[in-house]
Amino acid sequence: LIARYSLFTTISATELKRDKSSMIYSSFLHLLPSENIANQKFVSKFVNNIDINMRKFFIFITSTLITLCVSAETIVCTPGKLSGLISDKDVTSLQLSGAINALDFKFIADELKQLQSLDITNCNIEAYSSNKALFGNAHSFKAHEVPAACFADSKISELHLPSSLKSIGEGAFACCSNIEAITLPAELDSIAAYAFTTCTSLSEITLPAKLTIVGEGAFSHCTSLAKVAVDDNNRTDNLVLASQAFLNCTSLADVTLGKHIQSIGSRTFSGCSNPNFAVNISADSQLSEIGEGAFMASGIKTFNFANCPKLSVIPAYAFATSSLTDVAIPETVKHISEGAFFYGTSIASISLADCSASISDLMFAGCKNASTTGLDDSTNEIGKYAYYGWNQTQKLVLPEAV
Repeated sequence: LIARYSLFTTISATELKRDKSSMIYSSFLHLLPSENIANQKFVSKFVNNIDINMRKFFIFITSTLITLCVSAETIVCTPGKLSGLISDKDVTSLQLSGAINALDFKFIADELKQLQSLDITNCNIEAYSSNKALFGNAHSFKAHEVPAACFADSKISELHLPSSLKSIGEGAFACCSNIEAITLPAELDSIAAYAFTTCTSLSEITLPAKLTIVGEGAFSHCTSLAKVAVDDNNRTDNLVLASQAFLNCTSLADVTLGKHIQSIGSRTFSGCSNPNFAVNISADSQLSEIGEGAFMASGIKTFNFANCPKLSVIPAYAFATSSLTDVAIPETVKHISEGAFFYGTSIASISLADCSASISDLMFAGCKNASTTGLDDSTNEIGKYAYYGWNQTQKLVLPEAV
């Protein structure tokens, strides 16, 4: 097709220049008096301009067709055979259907360095094992899983995952700084550690209803990530957010965890410093555990502990140096650990309910703007440096039991 366009363009240009009795030339001359030499020159110049524009047009069409042929591939695969089906390793857009395995992912990772768009929605990922390690030290790969580290630090900006996908391997898309959006398939049940870490253009993510685990550091350092939502529709299993899952997501503002969140790991939201950072948890949440430093140095202003009836312990440094403004602890919480609200300089009021009996070390150290201490007649122990730095306090009444 391209050859025909090029040939047609060349012939047309030659004929128009050589044969002034061409149809276009003759037609225009018939519209004007033939004895007028000026008119003949005008028509000749006009036809030549048409010829030049025509050539430019067909050159544009030809180059566009060449670009499309070079940069896009649509292929039906059989497992392990993709390398023999790709005609150009500089392909930038690839759509696959059929079945693939870890060997095909390895070929994409090693050979298709210019790939920007990958659509494997209609692919089935089959299991594969080999005596030779493919990614890191991995020899065996599960079905329905994107292999560990297979796209790490790639140029991919657009990604469509298989609808049958069950899991995403460790570091699978780590440092893919061009990915702005991704839809996680409905059947996905696990995201391994650091799967999307440092995807610095990713702006939002919805965690599907069948997902049960977001691995350690899975979305850490995604500095453009502004919104995280858990799909609670028809969810039957609880969700665990492992340690550092969203560490240092500095743009994160809107987190909706729903009702079925079970555990928030240590430092999960630490460093989420956006001043608009907010976490929404539904009433009667299944949340039973918060890890140490879970919201340390974050922009969080409120946390509704009352919506978490299964939460009995607030761990060490959980909200240290955060922007929390009020501490209102319900009766369901029985213990607050060391430094839980350490240097919470925005805290204005403190109400501890059943946790007032024992004030742990450094619990409210540096909370210099609080107007209440949380102490009451039940308090019998105050830990080391529990109220260190309360320079604004002019009077402190200690309970008799202390």
